[in-house]
Amino acid sequence: MNVKRSKLEEQSERTRQRLLRAARWLFVRHGYDGTSTEDIVTRAGVTRGALYYQFEDKRALYRAVCDALAQETAERIASETMERDPREEEELRVGIELCLDLYRDPGLRRILVDAPAVLGAAEFQEIQMSRARALLVHALEHQVEAGRIPDQPLEPIARLLTGAIWEAATSIGAAEDPEATRAAYHRALMQLLAGFGASVDAGSDAEP
Repeated sequence: MNVKRSKLEEQSERTRQRLLRAARWLFVRHGYDGTSTEDIVTRAGVTRGALYYQFEDKRALYRAVCDALAQETAERIASETMERDPREEEELRVGIELCLDLYRDPGLRRILVDAPAVLGAAEFQEIQMSRARALLVHALEHQVEAGRIPDQPLEPIARLLTGAIWEAATSIGAAEDPEATRAAYHRALMQLLAGFGASVDAGSDAEP
């Protein structure tokens, strides 16, 4: 019985992942309004019943896509930051620069434009930025250890920074010239970090 249940759970998870992949592909290319549930189940190769077994409706599936994308974005930033192997005091700057770079991606930009209208700005911001806050707190702890930021509760600073990053993200996502918009917000964010006392050593204003 346990073996049977395990196989059913594995099959259910495979179906869920197929739906998420298909939905993400369609949402990125055609937007939320331009994608129907029939489009999704056809691309995923599953039945409509399978979709509604996994997700309450199209909005719930869209939210799951956004949640998976936020997790992927956070993991990518964490991984690429480690690959660059910055000094601990530079970790904050490097992470923010990587974040801004990702928001120029056409697929992510489409989600940034559509999601606030579909989910509401507050819900989508929480999905996208909650993981970013965790990364920021970790990097801010290194700033405290280096003596650049006074020892204090870091969650308020992380929330202020994620708010600024969110504004940068949505602006880059909607911009006709994402490169110029990215550069403008990069300069502003580096000035903000300097105001906190965080390290923004030479080279931080360079274009990627």
